Amino acid sequence: MWSEQTIKSLLSRYLPGQARVIAIRTADLDGDGVLEILGIYQWEGQNYFVVLKHDSRGWGIACNFKGTGYNITYFRVANLKSENRSSVIIGWQIGAQWSKLAIYEWSDNGLENKIKKDLSFSLLDTEDLDKDGKSELALWFHDTGEAYQVQVYQWKEGKLVEIPELYPVYFQKVSTYYKHLTNKFPTYPFYWYYLADAELMVGNSGEALKAIDKGLALKPDYPAPEQWNELKDRIESLARKPNTLHPARIKSIFGVKWGYIDDRGEFAIRPTFDFAQPFQMQGMAIVGLNNKNTLINTSGQQITNKAYDYIGDFSEGRSVVSDQDGFKVINEKGKIITSKSYDFIDSYKEGRALFSINESGGHIKYGYLDLNGNEVIPAQYKSALPYKEETAVVQLDEKEFALIDTMGKPLHMYSLAYVGQKGEGLLSFKYDSDGRFGYINQNGKVMIAPTFSSVEPFQDGRAIVKASDSYSSNQCGLINKKGNYIIPPTYNAMVRLGEKRYAVGKPILEGKPHFGSKYAIVNQDGKFLTDFIYYDVLPYCKGIASVHDGKQTFFINRSGKQEKSLPIVEGTGSLAVEGNLIRATINQRDSYYDLNSELVWKQNSVIKLDENYKIYEKHYHPNKDYYVYYPQLDGMKNQVLQKRLNEQLKELSGVKNIPSDTQLDASFAGDFSIKFFKKVLLILELTAYEYPFGAAHGMPVQTEVPVNLVTGAVYQLKDLFQPDSNYITVLSELIKQQIQSNPEYSYVFPDSYKGIKEDQSFYVTDDALFLYFNPYDIAPYAAGFPTFKIPFSEIMPLIDDQGEFWRSFHD
Repeated sequence: MWSEQTIKSLLSRYLPGQARVIAIRTADLDGDGVLEILGIYQWEGQNYFVVLKHDSRGWGIACNFKGTGYNITYFRVANLKSENRSSVIIGWQIGAQWSKLAIYEWSDNGLENKIKKDLSFSLLDTEDLDKDGKSELALWFHDTGEAYQVQVYQWKEGKLVEIPELYPVYFQKVSTYYKHLTNKFPTYPFYWYYLADAELMVGNSGEALKAIDKGLALKPDYPAPEQWNELKDRIESLARKPNTLHPARIKSIFGVKWGYIDDRGEFAIRPTFDFAQPFQMQGMAIVGLNNKNTLINTSGQQITNKAYDYIGDFSEGRSVVSDQDGFKVINEKGKIITSKSYDFIDSYKEGRALFSINESGGHIKYGYLDLNGNEVIPAQYKSALPYKEETAVVQLDEKEFALIDTMGKPLHMYSLAYVGQKGEGLLSFKYDSDGRFGYINQNGKVMIAPTFSSVEPFQDGRAIVKASDSYSSNQCGLINKKGNYIIPPTYNAMVRLGEKRYAVGKPILEGKPHFGSKYAIVNQDGKFLTDFIYYDVLPYCKGIASVHDGKQTFFINRSGKQEKSLPIVEGTGSLAVEGNLIRATINQRDSYYDLNSELVWKQNSVIKLDENYKIYEKHYHPNKDYYVYYPQLDGMKNQVLQKRLNEQLKELSGVKNIPSDTQLDASFAGDFSIKFFKKVLLILELTAYEYPFGAAHGMPVQTEVPVNLVTGAVYQLKDLFQPDSNYITVLSELIKQQIQSNPEYSYVFPDSYKGIKEDQSFYVTDDALFLYFNPYDIAPYAAGFPTFKIPFSEIMPLIDDQGEFWRSFHD
């Protein structure tokens, strides 16, 4: 790259003798890959803009024309229309506070100013606010003192268009500007007015109200009273009717991506995340990005530059996070407040967070942190439970438990084999480790004899218990504080739903409780409000609960009856009220409805690869426990090949004859996403999860299908390499070296790796080959699919670079 002095010297050769260079830039304006030299100079009291272009004859003037005004206040090159085409933005100064905007772009007629009407501004800022590779313009218009009105524009259809939806992103900068001014000039009311306006644009109605009230307290004479009143009305309106954001996912050529839609069903935060959780009360949400977790605000901006392996929900203004060093606590600003890392930290409850440290010899000690991240109770207990009702149960030694206060002072001691969580003054207990459960009071007096195989804490004067855990019957029931059964222990399952309601389940198949239950709704007095007609039942919230009957998903009221005023959705899943919308997760797909049951948004079922090819998502759901989403290609010129390939994709996805009215031994869920797409190579990732009912866990399946969209070929690993090459030996050795040298693969079973197979599972990207193994092949189940990256640069001598596979994604 040329130095500034070199560019200025070259430019001066083409200028009049007395010209003075004000500013220089370089840019590829015409998209030919060669940089032009741009210059602003003054000559004989006039501003000029000149562009030098280089061709086979050398440098020459491409254009040179007179500007306006007497100076410049802004001169920058930015991509306004596309990621690959530059525009020149100039502010020609025409007054002490004002400049005239000009945006120059290359066209067939040379360089043209695209701003046809006079547009003056005081300050200008450019930034890619929506991260689409194109810059937006923020124009600041002077009002009084150092106060400005601000508008954000985007280049659309040949003109600048104001974009209010990006105001929450940019006005964070405006808010910071006015916070500085209100600190510097706290008695100037108009700065408080503009701070309130900026906070309103960001969406911080609370802060906006504080700012406008401070301004009004100064009895302002500017802006006019009606402007103050109008702004305050807008702020109060926002505070009354917040526009919530909702996580939403789409399928794209980059795989499954998550973003956030607003109440209208439009993306307010573009889908760029690997996953996205709902926004919490603090206005923050946990999202996944590049295999890490991070926090964003309602503008989609990261709250902290730090990314973590795990981020927990905020509780009492604190969140537990973890990285390679261990667990830490952050506050609502994303700042780490713990002085060191821990082996485990639980979420905060009643101002305390349970933590643990691993000592030598495999021993674990537990203690508690306060809301400042300090060890208010040092690690000293063999086991401990979270705080509840301002006390916590801790284990000091074998058969020695204590109930402590918030500072760790023992209130009561118990010589028992087990003491559990307190609920309404009663604690579960066991005399012996293999004994049965009963309840004691805080003083240690037995209130309910130990006759149960498992118990839950008391709530609303009731506790769920099990009389037996036999294979053929769970025997769940509901007791009161006297130990009397309100609901006899004759049911397969029982779920506390809140609001003094319970779901009581009978086995779908008699004698096989592990196949699940069908539920009835019962009140806390044991009165059955419905028959056994529901499958999944979620807890009540504000008088309604989500259920499904195997065919439809809907809400029920506290009487157990269908709430017909709210959405009734075909399929099985769940519904949840989230802000101003209702989220429906049906058959593993999300959609949103408004409170009038009108559909607002649903996940896409068509993926456009390019102008020629599309993928249609098809759904196969023959049984309540078996569903598959599978891909079907469209756009191949050879329809015979396309039909054959689509049949193969159906079969690989798991589409087969399944009886509709039979209880299956296992559930099966299949799906797909795009792993890689370039030129005519499409790699589809087919995933599935099969869960045998009653098993400890299911078995995931992952199949990568590399497809040539022209020939219809489905490639194998050998197709990437030259015939008769020793690629299996070489790849096996490279993986062996990674296992031995990279701590990331320390989980691999010793001596389990014996090399790769000829049909080893794989996929490719632009620059690398990835080989992976199934769970249990060489590592524990928890390791998932151990995957090894081998850059093409390490194996190029083996690759058949003239072969169909390689050329399907290379020039």
